Amino acid sequence: MISARFLLVVFGVVAVLLVSGCATSSAPRDVVFTIPPGTDSALQRGEPAFQFPEQILVPTGRAVVITNQDYAMHYFFDIPVAPGQTISKSFPRSGEFVYQGGLSCSISRTNAIRVRVE
Repeated sequence: MISARFLLVVFGVVAVLLVSGCATSSAPRDVVFTIPPGTDSALQRGEPAFQFPEQILVPTGRAVVITNQDYAMHYFFDIPVAPGQTISKSFPRSGEFVYQGGLSCSISRTNAIRVRVE
């Protein structure tokens, strides 16, 4: 016969697992991009290649994280992303942030990056 104490322990463990599983799946996360190898070469040849979307939606307080697996230097906003490097740009407050021209972004469709933080 199963004791009441054993059932309470099992119930408690199951409840903790359910709550922790729900908490991690619904928590806002960073927005992650990986620039694949060959991106710069393909773009220079006029071929389709990785490009950032026209607008990136980021939860308030989270970051855009970029890993550059290409051989060439790329830029996100004014941040250089060297080959093999991972960078993180945090957005602590809500709003819309636009960087364009110059070194704003080397792999966007419009040479501009628009980040909406909500």
